[in-house]
Parts: sequence; C-alpha cells; structure tokens
Amino acid sequence: GPYPLVGFSHGYFAPPQFYSELCKHLASHGFVVASVGTEAGLFQNIDRQAHDTHALLYWMEEQSATSGAFFEGVLDDSEWAVFGHSFGCVANMKILEWDDAFSVAVAMEPRMNDLPTLSTYDGVLHVIAGSNDIVNPPQNNAVPFYDEATATRRRTYTVIEGAGHNGPLDFPSAINPLSHPEQHRLHRRLVTGLLQAEVRGREDDCYHLFGGGAAGEPITS
Repeated sequence: GPYPLVGFSHGYFAPPQFYSELCKHLASHGFVVASVGTEAGLFQNIDRQAHDTHALLYWMEEQSATSGAFFEGVLDDSEWAVFGHSFGCVANMKILEWDDAFSVAVAMEPRMNDLPTLSTYDGVLHVIAGSNDIVNPPQNNAVPFYDEATATRRRTYTVIEGAGHNGPLDFPSAINPLSHPEQHRLHRRLVTGLLQAEVRGREDDCYHLFGGGAAGEPITS
C-alpha cells in the first residue's frame, strides 16, 4: 500500500457477504473495499444506507490518518470511488445530494429512482446491465440511469448478454442463458478494469473492456 478507497453498496435483501467474491477480487488488485450491511434486511431504507456508506468512507479515511489504528496508512490520496448493485446504486447517488464525495461510480444492474443528482454529477459513471434482468429490466432502469447522467466527463453503458439481475452475487439465484460463473467473471472483469482505468489512470485497460481485447466476450457496450 497505500491503496485507493472504494465504497460498495449492496442491493435489496442482499448483505455484503453475498458479494464477497467480487469484493475480494477487487481487493486483490490493490483496492481497499469498504461496505456496510446496516440495511440488508427485509426493509431497506435507501437514505440510511446512503448516510451509512458516506460515514464509513470518512471513518476509513480517519482511521488511515490515525496513529496506531488498524488501518493506519492504508489509504492513498486518490479520489474516492463507489460501486453498487441494484438499490445500492440509488444509495450511492443519494450521497451526492449533500456531499460531492466521489468522482467515479460503477452501477451494476441499477434501480432507477427519482435521482436529481444524476443530471448534475460531473464525475465518471459506468453502467452495467444484464440483458435478461427481469428484476430491474434495463430499458426501465439501467438505460435511463445512463441517459440522465448528461454532465459526466465520461460514461459507458455495457450489457452482459444473457445475464440476469444477480450476476455479481456469489451464488446463482435464477436460471439465465449465460451461466452464473460467466456472469460473475464478467462482473469481476468489468468492475476491476473500470476502476483500474479511472482511479489509477490505466487507460490502456479500456482495450480489454471495450476494444479488441474484449472480442468474443458476450458484452455489448
């Protein structure tokens, strides 16, 4: 280290532990991944989840700057990034209603809500959707989530062909044309590559995500 800090926000009725493999994969590439599970029950309060994620990011920064703390010196001075799944994407964007806390966001199978911050967010936004998502159908959720972010300095929209809603989870929860191991692999590949490109400035990684290096992958960007 030190390493960049990335906040993760989970989806409905899905505690952070359901995303352990994705988060551990990202951490293995040199990121500190922090997530809260305070709204993982049957009744998910998105505003509280946003506040808790926001507070956790600041707590991590304070711990990194505190002598003798477990996380002392673990964070570098990179701008914060966030990623989320489903309702977690809504929670992340709500943070921007009171604090311009992050400059990079990755939204996996996002839920579309009334989010005024989408049209004013001037950072980077990458949206990932599953073509067979029946929980958050892309045309009603991921597409407007992308379309409304008109002030971003860069944004992408990527569809994983044959994937459903729960591709980022550690285990399959539905039958889709694309196998769950492939759905999970592509989420790991996209999230990690996008954050490497944006947070660490590894622009050449975009070749493997959207260019010739992605040839043969079941993705449309």
